[in-house]
Amino acid sequence: MITMAEVQNLVWFLRRQYKDAEETITLTGHQEVSLGRGLDVTHRTIPKDTPFNMFSRKHAIFRPAADGTWTVQDNNTINGIFINGHRLKPGIPVALKEGDNIQLGLPPTRDSEPEFLYRIVRDYTSNISGNRTDSELKSKRKETAENADPQGSRPGPSHHRPVESSGHKRRRLEQLDEDLGHKQREKQAEQRVKEAEARIQKMQSLIEEKELAQAALQEEMKKKEQEMQQERRQQVLGVGMCSAVRSPSIAEKTYVTETGIVPVYSSSLSQNVGPLMSLGPPA
Repeated sequence: MITMAEVQNLVWFLRRQYKDAEETITLTGHQEVSLGRGLDVTHRTIPKDTPFNMFSRKHAIFRPAADGTWTVQDNNTINGIFINGHRLKPGIPVALKEGDNIQLGLPPTRDSEPEFLYRIVRDYTSNISGNRTDSELKSKRKETAENADPQGSRPGPSHHRPVESSGHKRRRLEQLDEDLGHKQREKQAEQRVKEAEARIQKMQSLIEEKELAQAALQEEMKKKEQEMQQERRQQVLGVGMCSAVRSPSIAEKTYVTETGIVPVYSSSLSQNVGPLMSLGPPA
């Protein structure tokens, strides 16, 4: 039989579902819980395999509902939030139920596993106390150490590292975030340069192929033109030879006409020779 104390210890929490990541985020109290890579969230996570621009600074906001359950809201992100594969509308809280899979953003590729995939589960706090994240454990140890041995409480020189102020720590984290983002942008820029170089090389190959095809076409046209000129020269020579063959016939015509007897107008001398022979010698 479950006691009232056990019911009170039954809480909601998010369990990370990515490779061997053992991360658990407890959802307790009446305050919202936010996830992202920025500094103004309750649980900050830096992407390892996912590009920075695919995981927002403040990606998801979890809020407690009046009935004891929790809701999740997409904080107007570009890559969205998916509940059991269905994308949420930005800015609208959606109620969660036990066993729901919550995916923040998109995986690096279509075939890769999403890096920020969580499952919401209810369990007793005693069962999840050992599943805290490294950041939560470090924060807890730091708070315990500071409370047990505050700076300046012991006489003499301190052998402990000086406590970092919140402002300095915030600036350092911001610088770290900027450095990581800069490296990510450099990597993306290098990838874009490689892709552009590949496209340029492909275009150069196409241009070279086109130039070779044009040169071959011009050579073919030049050859055709030379053949046509040769054919025209042969035709001209053929016409001259035909004129030379017909020239004796013309001489015969001229000889007949030089007699002064009868002009010959026909191309055939046989038509006029008969009448000339019948005339006989002159009287």
